[in-house]
Amino acid sequence: MSVSFSYTEIDSDTQTDGQRFYHTKSGNYPSITTILGQTADKTAIYKWQKKVGLEEANRIRDESAARGKAVHKLLEDHFAGKEVDYSKSTQEEIQMARTLRLTYESSITKIYGQEVCLYSNELKFAGRCDMVGEWDGQLAIIDFKTSRKLKKQQWIRDYYLQTLAYGLAHDEMFGTNIKLGVVLITVEDELPQCFVVDFVKEAWMYEELGKRIITYHRGMKK
Repeated sequence: MSVSFSYTEIDSDTQTDGQRFYHTKSGNYPSITTILGQTADKTAIYKWQKKVGLEEANRIRDESAARGKAVHKLLEDHFAGKEVDYSKSTQEEIQMARTLRLTYESSITKIYGQEVCLYSNELKFAGRCDMVGEWDGQLAIIDFKTSRKLKKQQWIRDYYLQTLAYGLAHDEMFGTNIKLGVVLITVEDELPQCFVVDFVKEAWMYEELGKRIITYHRGMKK
């Protein structure tokens, strides 16, 4: 018996301060990226901004965001079986997307949805998941990132928390039991990276995610 999920679109808007909210039938919920961004330790970011200068930091941020959006679009269209339009992408963006596909596409054994809107009434957050699929036959949340340099595992804890949040929301909405998160990162002039996290084995994630959500909502009530 084949499995499918009835995903629906959810309207959202971004406020002037960059916080994004989704308008679910149960209420207006902040995006999980907003929650994690607002509660993150920004010490390293501030040090980097001071080192390179705010103007240069903003330029790099905007450039990275545009590249990430372009690479994600190339991957999304490919996995959706659409004809991919490469004319609006740079050679770097095309190469990053192609390298990731060639390296890891065989492990994505099934795709249930892309750009999937998910939310949790229990935890009061929402978001848009890059992909819900099967990774080597196991139901998983699959997320795509881009980076200027190779990442260490300890640097991407929030990426892990993001996949867990989407997994919990999916479980709540569809009665699933997702225990796997996959973060695929395209890297400039390097082979792509793959980080697979087993939510059960990484029990710290549940406590950390809960603390971050509580911290955010408490701050909103002040």
